[in-house]
Amino acid sequence: MKKISKKKLIKALLAPIGKGILIFAVFGIALYAYAITFPGTAPGPVTGVIGQFVGLSDATGYTATTGYAGLNAKCDTGNIIEPVGGTTLTNTGAHVCTADEVINSYNHNSAVVAAQTTGTGIINNGPPGYVVFANDCNGWQVTTNTYQATDAFGTVWSFGNESASLASCGNIYNNTLVKVACCK
Repeated sequence: MKKISKKKLIKALLAPIGKGILIFAVFGIALYAYAITFPGTAPGPVTGVIGQFVGLSDATGYTATTGYAGLNAKCDTGNIIEPVGGTTLTNTGAHVCTADEVINSYNHNSAVVAAQTTGTGIINNGPPGYVVFANDCNGWQVTTNTYQATDAFGTVWSFGNESASLASCGNIYNNTLVKVACCK
């Protein structure tokens, strides 16, 4: 058997490591160059999947048969009163805000949300997170304070207080001041 010198052994072991470091360095430099030149502008606020608040509907609440689709229509094809300037927007393609979208608006577009100094808007808050029916008034179809012999609730956002709260479905349904918070 042929003896391999220590020098050749070390060289044989380090050769692949050196190539790996070289490849990593080239790739790292290329990635850095791409990152600082594309797209050429600073990143902006989050958009896309998470919408942002655009205004309150001019129509109030919901009816016994509204459901999620009907409530969305108040934002999508109904009139929205824009908080900045009070302009009425129609056929906006907007939808009912979720709690995440309202918070996202405070984080990334606070001037628009801050301009909405008054008003209460219905927001979608999803499935129950409490021991009673706190499930968007059973998909915005329950118009009384109870459902299946227990209290029933939906979520509303108070723009004056900058907070969300559970409200009984009957109170939301009968309150002509509660509108729909619309996001896009």
